[in-house]
Amino acid sequence: MGLEMPSPTKHPRTGVYRVRVAIPIKLRPTTERLFARRVELVTSLKTSDSSEAKRHGSDALAEIEAKLATARASDAGVLMNFSDRRVRALAGQWLSTMAASDVPLIFHTTATRVSMWVTPFGAGVATCRSAAVNRDAWATGV
Repeated sequence: MGLEMPSPTKHPRTGVYRVRVAIPIKLRPTTERLFARRVELVTSLKTSDSSEAKRHGSDALAEIEAKLATARASDAGVLMNFSDRRVRALAGQWLSTMAASDVPLIFHTTATRVSMWVTPFGAGVATCRSAAVNRDAWATGV
């Protein structure tokens, strides 16, 4: 018997859908320090339409899983905190190196995040939390 994937639930007062995931007990002190959340992580889907909520639920769940992965990495002592500017610079250096090679690149962009996957040799993801992402800044490392 497998675990069910969290599905979007409607907020009882506002009617806006959200995804809620319980935080494992051993990660609670870390998530409280990193995200000011101790019991559960909640991401609003910013819609009251159930079909739209179902479409965007997996993206919200991926964001929550990324936060939990960050908490696990912090507990393991492998988490390094970089500023957004440093992340863009490192991603730019990585992108320049990959662009110079013959490896095909696939980009996925949203308003607040740029992620890059490299194929066929594995996957790499770079994230920028800035409100607006400048693709040229990623390419040049500025």
